[in-house]
Amino acid sequence: MAFLKRGNELILGNGKVQNTLCASYFVKGTIDFERVKFKFTTVDFIYK
Repeated sequence: MAFLKRGNELILGNGKVQNTLCASYFVKGTIDFERVKFKFTTVDFIYK
């Protein structure tokens, strides 16, 4: 998973994943943070 923090949002990036010797990693230059499915924002939490 690759996240980008922009202001108070966390953006989940998309990219091509490659496996080499049982290790997974994103191929350099393939992570896209513009056309995404998920953006997370902060919320106020009040514990009672």
